[in-house]
Amino acid sequence: MQKIESLTPHGLETAGTAIIKLCNLDVVDSAEEEKGTKGCNNSLELLPGTARYTDPLSDGMLNYSTRLNSTKAEEESECEVGSSRLVGHEENSTGPATAVNMEKESPFVSLNSSGYWSDMQSQSLETDRESTHGDKMAVGKWEHQPESQSLNQDTDCEDHLLGSSVKQEFPKDVTLSYSVISQKSGLVDHELQEATRRRLCILESETKDVGALFNELSSRLISIHAERDLFVLTFKTVEEIWKFTTYLSLGFVGRCLENLLLDQHFWLNVSLVEDVKIQVKVNEVHLSLMYLDLLLQEGHFFTRALSNIPKSEEQDMNICKDDLIMVKDVGNETKWEATTLLTNEKSLIPVSAPQALLYPFYQWFLKTRGGNFGGHEEYKQHHFPHSIGTGTCVATVDYKEGEVDELCFSEGETIQIIGFLLSNLRWFLGKSLSTGLTGFVPVKHVQPDQFKTLESHLLFLSDEEKSSLNMFRKPDEEHCINFLNKLSQTDVDTVYRLGELLPFTYDQHLLSNQDGLTPANNIPDVNSSKYKEIEQIIPEKYQPNHPIFYIGLSLEEMNDPEVFDPLLLFLNQKEYIPHFRHFYDLNFSFLGSILYGITEEKELLQYLEMAREMAKMYEKHWAYCRICFLLGRLCAKRLRFSQARIYFEEAMTLVQGTFSDHYLLTALYVNLASVYLKLKMKVKSHTLVEKAATLLLCIPSHAFSSENELEILNILLKKAMIVNDYHLEARSCFLIAKLFLESGKSEETLLFAEHLQFLSNSFSSQSNIVPLDVHLILSHIYNKKCLPHLALAALRFSQPGSSSTLFGSLQKADFVIETIAKFNSQEICTVEIPSQAAFYLQEALDLASRIGNIDILRDLNFALANLYQQHKLYERAINYMKKSAEVATSISDGGAYKAYLSLAWLYVLNNQPILASEILNSLLESALVTHNPIQQGIVHNMLALSLRKHTRLKEAMENCYCAIVTAEESGIKCNQAIAHANFGYLTLCCKVLALPGRYLRKSLNLYLQMQDCCLEVGYVQVLLSLGQYYIDRGMRNDGRLHYELALLTAMKTNNVHYQIQAMEQLCRLCGKVLHDKMQCITYYEYWLVLTQRLKDKEQEMKILTILSHLCFSFNTQSSYRLSLSYTKQNLKNFIDLGMYSKEAEAWLMAGKTYYMMEKYELVELYLQAAVQTAERMENMHFTMTINESAGDVFYNGPREREKAVSFYRDGAVPLARMKKDLDVELRLFNKLTELSISLNHLEQALDYAKTAVRLSINTGDQLKERVAFYRLATVYYLFQQYEMAENYYLKALSLSSHILLFAKEAKYYVKIYFRLGDITLHKFKDPYDAAGYFQMAFAAAIELGSKEDLFNICTKLANIYKNYIVNEDLCSQFVEKAKLLSTKLHKNKQST
Repeated sequence: MQKIESLTPHGLETAGTAIIKLCNLDVVDSAEEEKGTKGCNNSLELLPGTARYTDPLSDGMLNYSTRLNSTKAEEESECEVGSSRLVGHEENSTGPATAVNMEKESPFVSLNSSGYWSDMQSQSLETDRESTHGDKMAVGKWEHQPESQSLNQDTDCEDHLLGSSVKQEFPKDVTLSYSVISQKSGLVDHELQEATRRRLCILESETKDVGALFNELSSRLISIHAERDLFVLTFKTVEEIWKFTTYLSLGFVGRCLENLLLDQHFWLNVSLVEDVKIQVKVNEVHLSLMYLDLLLQEGHFFTRALSNIPKSEEQDMNICKDDLIMVKDVGNETKWEATTLLTNEKSLIPVSAPQALLYPFYQWFLKTRGGNFGGHEEYKQHHFPHSIGTGTCVATVDYKEGEVDELCFSEGETIQIIGFLLSNLRWFLGKSLSTGLTGFVPVKHVQPDQFKTLESHLLFLSDEEKSSLNMFRKPDEEHCINFLNKLSQTDVDTVYRLGELLPFTYDQHLLSNQDGLTPANNIPDVNSSKYKEIEQIIPEKYQPNHPIFYIGLSLEEMNDPEVFDPLLLFLNQKEYIPHFRHFYDLNFSFLGSILYGITEEKELLQYLEMAREMAKMYEKHWAYCRICFLLGRLCAKRLRFSQARIYFEEAMTLVQGTFSDHYLLTALYVNLASVYLKLKMKVKSHTLVEKAATLLLCIPSHAFSSENELEILNILLKKAMIVNDYHLEARSCFLIAKLFLESGKSEETLLFAEHLQFLSNSFSSQSNIVPLDVHLILSHIYNKKCLPHLALAALRFSQPGSSSTLFGSLQKADFVIETIAKFNSQEICTVEIPSQAAFYLQEALDLASRIGNIDILRDLNFALANLYQQHKLYERAINYMKKSAEVATSISDGGAYKAYLSLAWLYVLNNQPILASEILNSLLESALVTHNPIQQGIVHNMLALSLRKHTRLKEAMENCYCAIVTAEESGIKCNQAIAHANFGYLTLCCKVLALPGRYLRKSLNLYLQMQDCCLEVGYVQVLLSLGQYYIDRGMRNDGRLHYELALLTAMKTNNVHYQIQAMEQLCRLCGKVLHDKMQCITYYEYWLVLTQRLKDKEQEMKILTILSHLCFSFNTQSSYRLSLSYTKQNLKNFIDLGMYSKEAEAWLMAGKTYYMMEKYELVELYLQAAVQTAERMENMHFTMTINESAGDVFYNGPREREKAVSFYRDGAVPLARMKKDLDVELRLFNKLTELSISLNHLEQALDYAKTAVRLSINTGDQLKERVAFYRLATVYYLFQQYEMAENYYLKALSLSSHILLFAKEAKYYVKIYFRLGDITLHKFKDPYDAAGYFQMAFAAAIELGSKEDLFNICTKLANIYKNYIVNEDLCSQFVEKAKLLSTKLHKNKQST
């Protein structure tokens, strides 16, 4: 294990501000689905959720006293001033009253170690052996784990200084690795891991998609290391690290990688989708150091003190442990300026003071929204063991001299808590059980009695409050049903189906709407706006029938007191009624609903001012108060805060001390406090803000009446950070997110919603329940911000509880389709329903099965069948369609016919024609089809296709003819064209050559009569079929013309699949019929572009291979270079995908090309690479083949042929012997013999020839023996051992058949007898035997018909009969024949 210094470029210098403990932890993408496993390590040491951490809510948390990472002297030192605050802090730190703040130190505070790593190290090392949130896989078992992330248990974490100097070397990048985990077993799924690695290998060279993903994740991609499942990232700003670590902590990074690396077949396997996840890890040390470096560049940042920093001569204030501090560099090398957020005091502190960084969300909030509001020093002087709760409490003192709105009580009096009690607020709202009075109660003057903690599961958020953050309106049932109808629509019952018209075309059902979906109506228009703006989709509030008051009065009418009586009577109610809710909301909904008739605010203010005077005159106390409140709201809306303050204060004097209308009281306190803050009236705002905070936070279901309430919430959130109370933080964060949501500010909503979800996940670390699920709101905002990967990732985490209804699941599926359609708008989408929608459609199907909604059950099964049909998974599609048909039989709306017809078509596509025919025949007999000619024609047409697959062609033609007649009677030209095309192809199958062209041309003419024939189903296929028909008839130009028309039509409609079909046929035509290699290359190159657009890597590699060989066949230097280029492209693909056999062949092809280019220095290098790649496969036969092929490069070439010997002898021969493959070994020794002869290495040739003879005898094949003996005789002949040569030549002849098997075999006899004649005549001096051999050669030459051989043999025989065996007659005969042959040969030479 390398130490920390080894992980940074040049180690860490001990210079800076404060000690930070950096341990090389594996940072895990703590996704929500990982929650709830006991014993998981859940305290954040780096960034929110990025490190394995000890659960702050667990019983096994270390004692707080062990956390301090300071020396013993520092522990014993105490603050000299402010001892009451320090004593209260320390007392509570060891007692039960600080279970939240001390025993459960906020895991969201420190960026790294929080200062207690040295004491927690042994525990963290144990807990690190388990993955975060319940993954039971040890870190050591992770595959491809970077060495820099291995945790050495024998090495202590080292101290490093926070305030490093500018000269400090910081890491410039961070690594992120991933593993595909099965959640059931907790182990790596090796099959999927390998699949993702192959996918990443492809993306490694085409980093556009990966770069776009990480840009969306707010990081910058540097490089990809596919073999290690690793990405290298960097960050340039604190904001980038903040966003990235937020996504990491919420589990979105892994989910985004799933969409990138896992293919469609994975998403279509719903059970696999539920079980598998991608878990990621980052190098925490580098990430924290990069974060520190960026903070230092910004100048000032926030930290938390890890120990007491007492007052000294140079430091004029006390800093206590856990105080939040803003640190600023003032140019002093040993001192930094520190400002405590608790008291706003400033002082210089030593650089060496122990501190821990706050993580980015806090840094951002405190810099931008923290303000200057300080807390109270007595904030922890209370007696409550928990941060939040309800129930009753007991007074510990007498309290009689409070304000009018404060409750007076005696010591020992029992007080009931109204709403919640937050122990770190100054007040709570209570009711005396003795007197029945209600008022504000100081938290420090009571202690718990029957106190129920609400910390676990966020019980202080009511169901109504949780639902208020749900971005999706209660699912619109009508919209969901329409959406489902569109998914389940098909034209199978109105449009004929086109059969496979061409023997080499792709499956037709994928190319248009042959799958049973109409292009226009299959799914909702991707450009339609189904999701409204945020402000329009907030859950609808209760809208009762309310009274309305016309206020468009004239001046004379307003002087009449009776005019205001109805309004004043309505407003003068002491208790809250639901109609008053309109007065308190953000949208001023009372305008135009309760009050209407005036559009100008000036006139409205005048009217309300008159009503106020009337209410005051007639002493209508509550009406007076409410009208003043409305006047204050309208003034604040117009930014007239001074006037608003007057109205609010006037209303406050009327209701202060009464609590019958909590909504009015809360709205008054909050609005008045926010106005005080706006006007910077600190004296008045101090107490009022505290009480407003109590009403705002402690009374559930708060209704916002002003965006100015954000200022109070910012103060409360800052206070939560200061006092380390993350329940107060969660409550404040919830209200801020809700306020922004209701205001329609999605950007601001996103920041707090992300943090709120992170807090919720952290609270659930000990249970299987996530208390608050805002993933739907996150998903919607991400989609609005054009972050599709994050939108889909957030949607995956949405709990069933957040959308537990059937229509909620359908709404999710609709959202997925819209998001992916938007994401694929610039790309080619091969299917209309994305595979990711299968998960939510299956979820909806399960819910529909439980509730028994048969209409939706039928449509859902139909939609899923369509989805799997599009992906050519016909077996699954058939299963769903069967269920749809079964359900449809119980519904009398005609849906059963469509379902069964679709099922029959699926059987046809799945090559099950018998089952399809059974269904179609039963449909023909049904009453519905019998009385409906169009449907009758549909069934006849489909039955014809089914029978054709069953090779019952006669019956098929009969049904197809019936379909033609029916289509003509109905006048539907599209059906007529398809039926004629089907009939034309059936006649082709029956080999009725005159009819196919007629019917196919008729079909084409019918298409041309349509308005948009190019868009019609089957038009391109008919053109292709006609082209094939003409080519089969020998009309090549006409065939090529139709192919090219099909290509142009497909290009016009931008249908890539039809273009590929046309290109395939054109390539076949030019390659196999026209033999036009140049044109063939042109077509293949365009086909290559199409496959690259479709990202079909397999087809791309095939085309590259074909192009490589085509270019090689031109045998020019330029063609060799082009061939080499294609080969190298393929070679990279094969290497990336780990296709060793293809890789070896590509190395071999490149070596062969270099040989032809005469770059011999590279040839052997590439051939050796081919052999080494083959050896990695551990396949002896393949390795042997590659060795032999490598030798053949030299063997078949004109230069450096001797280099073939090593590949044959040292490479292929030993492997052939190991495999005991005699045929291959014999072939190799024959090649070695020929090669040695050509190189004049006769001794070696003799050895090889003898071995070849021995092997040939063992094979038992006479032909192979004859060849081996012939080669051995040739070697002896070259060695001038003529007797041995004659012997083996005769042996070879003895193995020959007595009858010539083919004419060219005579050439062999001519050659061998001629050679024997020469040996006998010139070496053995035996003219008689020589004459016999030449006579045999003469006979073979006559059989062969070779004039040149006959001339040579006649010359030899004439010489023998003249000089050796004197026979004038024979001599003259052969001389005459030789002259005649010489004359003919001369004439042939002249003619050529």
